[in-house]
Amino acid sequence: MIKIIKGYYGYKQGNSIIPKCSKDAPFECDKAEEARLVKLGVAEYVKANEGDGLDKEALIAKYKELGLAGNPASWKAETIAKKIAEAEAEANEGDGEGESNDDESNDDESNDAPDFGDDDGVVE
Repeated sequence: MIKIIKGYYGYKQGNSIIPKCSKDAPFECDKAEEARLVKLGVAEYVKANEGDGLDKEALIAKYKELGLAGNPASWKAETIAKKIAEAEAEANEGDGEGESNDDESNDDESNDAPDFGDDDGVVE
């Protein structure tokens, strides 16, 4: 069983390819493929815990810490990990939008039309 630690991996599931990243739960694939990913440094081996590779008690604590709704005690560890990853991804998207969008942070400057002249290669 491995967990992606860097980048993305296209995990084949049926007829689909599911992107796996460091936020996703550990998963199993062909042993040779696991060894290849670990050798490349994009994954690491994880120990199996109760057959799913996840510490359910730690996941439940993290789930409650995030204030998510539902009763994680009755779910599989992989389901809890997935819901935590989704909640963290949503939180990161919300935080990142304000930081990376220069137009919103500089409203006064962005409303002014640029001043192009002959030196800029723009001719009216």
